[in-house]
Amino acid sequence: MKDVDEYPRFLLDLINNVYEVTGRQELLTVIYRNLKEPFELSPSIALIPFDEKKGVYQLEGHALLPGPARWIEEWLLYYSKLDPLATLVFKTFPYKALRYSDVLSREDHFSSRLCKEFLAQIPASWVMTIPLACYGNKIGVIWLTRESREKDFGDWECALATMVAHHFAIALMVQDWRTHPPLEQNPGILVINERGHTIYRNEEMEKIFPGGMPDWIGGETPSQSLQLLHTERGTFRTRFFPVRSLPGPSAGEGKSPGKGRVVILEPYPPKVLLCQKMKELALSRRQSEIVLEIMRGRTNKEISEKLLVSLQTVKDHIHDIFRLLNIRNRSELILKVMGDLPFSENP
Repeated sequence: MKDVDEYPRFLLDLINNVYEVTGRQELLTVIYRNLKEPFELSPSIALIPFDEKKGVYQLEGHALLPGPARWIEEWLLYYSKLDPLATLVFKTFPYKALRYSDVLSREDHFSSRLCKEFLAQIPASWVMTIPLACYGNKIGVIWLTRESREKDFGDWECALATMVAHHFAIALMVQDWRTHPPLEQNPGILVINERGHTIYRNEEMEKIFPGGMPDWIGGETPSQSLQLLHTERGTFRTRFFPVRSLPGPSAGEGKSPGKGRVVILEPYPPKVLLCQKMKELALSRRQSEIVLEIMRGRTNKEISEKLLVSLQTVKDHIHDIFRLLNIRNRSELILKVMGDLPFSENP
């Protein structure tokens, strides 16, 4: 352990680092590297998301460093039922790092099925759980493990973990905002073809522009993908999503589908996260990633290269997504995710 006087600098470095990373795995790596020496960690640390509505940890979305993921999968599927912290951490101590010794005596801990059957596989003897909660949102937990049977995590280490947990949670929330853009519940939705002709608009869009669409909507896409627009109905944030294939009306009778774009006007500031919408549609983590790439206008090949999966895997996922959501093409997918509205071929 470091001297107590060294911790203020250590904490500042850790807090600064967690805000600079862009992914969950990268965040976990930063936490592990910064805590490994002062906390004397074994090579095992996990981040487990929490579904607040269902009150359970989520198998999808977990991250583990640097060991095999099957450890956490086993814990999620079976051992979490035996884990005393699984039920206590958010109900009783939502903002406090806990050790197993806070719940079980030393003898009970080492004689428990959790310790004998699960912790011995990692290997780890002591576990400290850091609950991640921020602004009333319960996000998940970070597991820190230590191999030595002789030394549990100390009170000072728990206090330090509690101090930085809030920053971990904020960093995760910022990552979600970056990868799952905020979305208002009742956005204005407009679909136009490559010639700027409107082929669909919902009722909210008609209310925003009762006298017809402004010229800039059908013109060139602004250099900035997100802009604020002030109207008589209030302030809106604009989004432009390229669409590579529109239904028949965009191209004309007897012609192949054409390109176009979807214009979204969201009341600002936003209230609902797009990731929540995807959860409502029962999309898996991988399916959600592919949907986000589709909404950014990427081809199957580009998605395959970005997500490091085969082209056929991407096609299979897209087929499953279309079947799950009962849609036919990508433009309907964007409308479904954005507003859960049916696509009209005869606006």
